[in-house]
Amino acid sequence: MHGDGGGEKEVTVRLEVELTDETFPGEYRCRFVDAYNTRGGKDTHHPDIRFRVQMFPAEGGGPELVEWRLS
Repeated sequence: MHGDGGGEKEVTVRLEVELTDETFPGEYRCRFVDAYNTRGGKDTHHPDIRFRVQMFPAEGGGPELVEWRLS
């Protein structure tokens, strides 16, 4: 996933990923977040963010994000 703050000094970045029929069900974990400033400096964070994806084929739909948690 990639977010862009547009060069602003303070920003909230929204990270998105599209779930498709090729997305496997299960629990996904955010391993790290790299934050870069406009001068190329980088800081790596290791948050405990988890997502759970479940398939709903009986309803004619594909995968669905059913739960997420942030510790």
